[in-house]
Amino acid sequence: MLHKAFRTFRDAIAADAEAKWIHFFFQSLIPRLLTPKLMAFVDIVS
Repeated sequence: MLHKAFRTFRDAIAADAEAKWIHFFFQSLIPRLLTPKLMAFVDIVS
């Protein structure tokens, strides 16, 4: 019983860490990848 509770707790922590990582990925990496392309596009248009 205790082992099952521990596994549930561990899975919850893993899911939370994964959510934080995904959030970090979208907040940090995607804007960093898009910004140079966006700036180049703005350069071409203007």
